[in-house]
Amino acid sequence: MRVLTIILVAVAAGLAPTALADPYKELAAQGYRWVSVDGPYACRSKDDLRKVTKHRTDQSEVKMVQELGVYYLIQGQIVQTDQEDVAAGMSQIHVPGHATKVWTMTRFLSREPIRDASGIFETPTTLNMMPKEQLGFPTAAPAKTATPSPIPKSDVSPAKQPDTKPAD
Repeated sequence: MRVLTIILVAVAAGLAPTALADPYKELAAQGYRWVSVDGPYACRSKDDLRKVTKHRTDQSEVKMVQELGVYYLIQGQIVQTDQEDVAAGMSQIHVPGHATKVWTMTRFLSREPIRDASGIFETPTTLNMMPKEQLGFPTAAPAKTATPSPIPKSDVSPAKQPDTKPAD
């Protein structure tokens, strides 16, 4: 009986990571990636990204952030890839909370989930990154016809109106 229990526990433990990875594999297939580094590794242009990753020191990092508009990536953060330059090893990504798309090195992105600083795996639904139609929201609200608002009636009696007489 003990041997059977041990075997069942071992099989269940072996299958658990596979079951957990399935939703994340689907997200990776949709272009979602998890950041595997901390640092100023996202730029608006490929040339700026080359400068950032080429010669990085603390002084150059501050200068690049001020002059080039470098963005910091945080390990475990989920991003969505927009396009990939395989030859250069770079990917254009959308970072939650940023209006512009930025470039980063593809090697800084993982298809496997990485825990963030809170110890959780970020997903698009936890960050409201998914398109609204995928979340079940309608894409366009039905057209409404404008109706005029009624004019409010004055329910204020003369006794309740403010005194507008000049003081003597």
